[in-house]
Amino acid sequence: MKETNLKSLISNYHISFLKSILCVFFISLFLSIFVLSRIEMTKQCHRVKDRFNDLNDTLARELILNSPETLGFELDKMTKELDVKKITQLPKLETQTTNCSVINYSNKFYFNVSLGNNIIGMFEITNKSSELFGKQIFILLTPIILLIVTTFIYGSSLKKKIHETIINPISNVLEQSQEIKNNHMEFRFSGEITEFKELTKKLNSMLSRINETNLKNIELGQAASIGELAKQVAHDIRSPLASLSMLSQNINNIPEETRIQLRSSINRIRDIANTLLYKHRESENISSNELGIHIIPLIIDEIVTEKRTLHRSKLDLEIDFEISKQNFSLSSQINPLEFKRVISNLLENSIESVQKNGLIKIKIENTDNDFVSIIIEDNGYGISKDQLRKLGKEKISFNKENGNGLGVFHAFQKIKEWDGKLDFSSIINQGTTVTIKLKKFSPPNWLKTEINLRKNLEIIVVDDDLTIHQIWDSKLSRITEELQLKIHHYASTEILKSDLKKFNIENSLFLFDFEFLNSKISGLDFIESEKLQNQSVLVTSRFDQSEIINKVKDLGLKIIPKNFTELIPIIYTDNQPSKEIILIDDDKFIRIAWKHESIKKGFRFKGYSSVKEFMEDPITNKDALIFIDSNLGEESKGEISSKSIFELGFKNLFIATGYDEIELPSYIKSKYSKEFPF
Repeated sequence: MKETNLKSLISNYHISFLKSILCVFFISLFLSIFVLSRIEMTKQCHRVKDRFNDLNDTLARELILNSPETLGFELDKMTKELDVKKITQLPKLETQTTNCSVINYSNKFYFNVSLGNNIIGMFEITNKSSELFGKQIFILLTPIILLIVTTFIYGSSLKKKIHETIINPISNVLEQSQEIKNNHMEFRFSGEITEFKELTKKLNSMLSRINETNLKNIELGQAASIGELAKQVAHDIRSPLASLSMLSQNINNIPEETRIQLRSSINRIRDIANTLLYKHRESENISSNELGIHIIPLIIDEIVTEKRTLHRSKLDLEIDFEISKQNFSLSSQINPLEFKRVISNLLENSIESVQKNGLIKIKIENTDNDFVSIIIEDNGYGISKDQLRKLGKEKISFNKENGNGLGVFHAFQKIKEWDGKLDFSSIINQGTTVTIKLKKFSPPNWLKTEINLRKNLEIIVVDDDLTIHQIWDSKLSRITEELQLKIHHYASTEILKSDLKKFNIENSLFLFDFEFLNSKISGLDFIESEKLQNQSVLVTSRFDQSEIINKVKDLGLKIIPKNFTELIPIIYTDNQPSKEIILIDDDKFIRIAWKHESIKKGFRFKGYSSVKEFMEDPITNKDALIFIDSNLGEESKGEISSKSIFELGFKNLFIATGYDEIELPSYIKSKYSKEFPF
């Protein structure tokens, strides 16, 4: 793809737009004039024909009496009446009468005068074609010229607005980044776009903190403060970045090339934030080296960031990976450090295999209910069939001068150790596809995988970052009116504390940040002190810190990573929950956990191991909320066998499952996770 700047791109787009408008105008003008002239000619033909039929007897009499003066008088009268150029009597009767139903490409008509069955005269009628043409052009040109002028004015205004609100601010920031080398330590922004303002604030905050930290390091020699700064800066950048990412997904009226550049810029900023954060983790040795359940997209995102940073000098190399709503929580049981090594080696193989315009795509898919698929595709020079057969069986290196084949061999060993599968497919000079299949597990129990809402719920967002409030407003705007939600915003726990008595706590959902500037009390501390754990979710970028995770588990809370805010699905019901909950699940421990939560929150609870067991127990409360597991052992799928429950008159049926992609029949209201829903 040819590289260009945003200003030139928008100017070219503007010129192409105007050319297209002019081209469409001239084609439309030609076709419209042609069609209108034919239609008008047909109408004129019928008027002339009708008039000749009306005056047939009069003209026949004058022809028989051979009275040229009287005939001429009648013809002049008809000429003015029909508004034609002239009417002429033909000396011969050889010309055929004009058929008005057939499209006429001439401006002349021919009609006869008859007496009985005998034709006694033929007349030629000549239209005023030039006047008709001029009138049509005037009628067509007026609105079209107005349309062109309006389009030109609007296009120029739009171009000017784009320059003022997007191009100029970006250019200013780039110019100012050069001045920073000369110790000018501040970004300035003048414009209307909130995201740019917030990003400028965060960049200035970052510069200010870097400057302060450098001075502290010079005075005290405390290198550890840089790690803390990196963590805070990454945290600060991620909030406006999430807003920009959500905004970019909803912009549909800009060219695809501009959208690609915007997405590339957002990915670059995300890589910078991730690099700062991951470097801090390494310094604190946060990463676990034990077998456990881990979120796959988060680990891959870290490795992709590392590779983009390491190979940033390769301007024609693109590594494409995005976390989506469908894959953000997919998890497996792995050793994270070994898994990073596997992905890193496979990506490095792809990077070394691609040449000019190299493209590497990483996808994570939930291809079936049991496995998570990680797919790495490249457009490199490929692997021969002979080499493909040897992969995993022996230490083989291909297309590397100093390769020893240990990377791929290690990948096969480790993935097999985790009960997974590794597969290679390749076409020479077209590329290679690597597919890893790992056993799917439910996400870590601290992760909030969905937000459950109900009618008339009050939502309280507590965060000192304006961008996070904007993200939640945007995310909830579609259903706020439908569910009659009330959304409240607080920048600190101190202000919330004074207003806490205003809320019905049992009918509220609190979304807390962990850390607040200039405050000694964290969101977790406030939740614990005010006993809000049953109504709260922690929204933070520090989800990977063991002390936070341990405290969250102790309080029975869930965490939404801030970079997942835009992705997390929202599930809602129209009504307040019934006071009776029924769970049909063949897992005894899930039933015990739901029973415990039901008692804590004031619900009546009944648990069954199968639909058959439920059917044998007489239930009279048709308003009970019934949650059915999708996989009930030897029974058919829960979403199918629950039809018999629906036919008994139970209407509040839900599927409770750890699977993401399930086709729900019409009698199932919605799908929930295995978490207790309220």
